[in-house]
Amino acid sequence: MSKFENLVVINKGKTCGYALKLMDKNKISRLLVVDDDKLTGIITYSDIVNTLNNPRKRKFLNNARIRVSSAMTKDIIAANSSSTIKEMANIMLKNKISSVITEDAKNDRINLITKTDIIKQALNSDVPVSLISTKDAISVPSKTTIVHVRKIMEENGIHRLLVVDGDSLAGIITEKNIADALKLFRDLTADYNHPDIKLLKVTDFMKKDLKTLEENAKVKDAIKIMLEHNISGIPIIKEDGKFGIVTKTDIVRGIADGLIFTL
Repeated sequence: MSKFENLVVINKGKTCGYALKLMDKNKISRLLVVDDDKLTGIITYSDIVNTLNNPRKRKFLNNARIRVSSAMTKDIIAANSSSTIKEMANIMLKNKISSVITEDAKNDRINLITKTDIIKQALNSDVPVSLISTKDAISVPSKTTIVHVRKIMEENGIHRLLVVDGDSLAGIITEKNIADALKLFRDLTADYNHPDIKLLKVTDFMKKDLKTLEENAKVKDAIKIMLEHNISGIPIIKEDGKFGIVTKTDIVRGIADGLIFTL
């Protein structure tokens, strides 16, 4: 019996393109990386975006040749199997990660605890989302390039941006959307010497069918939407016509700070 039973894993020799397909198929945003049943790293959408957007690799390697081993994060953060939900939330925030592993030595198994697992423990919370949300979310026009959007995300340490057309909310662009855009770009331009990645625009890859919340919504409302639609951030429509956003990270931070109590 494998120590990774019930977990989706990927061999370090597989390609980043295959990793994206595996994530999409299983509706997850990270994979544990293994080599001969040994844990060697973890790969996320962010890791893949950083690799596919790397100028050197963009110039010399096509999508099919970029391996998981060159994109994965090797240092995996672990928590004690007896850690509380609040303690795990603090570990994630402190290390700016979306998951931690725990080791069950008795059964020789590895468990992966994600932000999704954390927020499930607050499904009954009546705390207003306005208490934990970002009041003025960063937004970009729909004609913004994917390259510029990625730069904004890196500078602000965020994983999604709202997209606007004038004063109207048009969509949301996430790291997953960017990873898919970069993979498609590499696939379509593999035979070109100098393809222009700046041709990729937000409007072609953003998610347009949005779920939104009003300012008076509760944390439990946000969590239910996130779980039902497999999303990590929800735009908030404010009374002044501006937009906020609540994310899984906001909820995890609320739990870590003691503002949101868990089951």
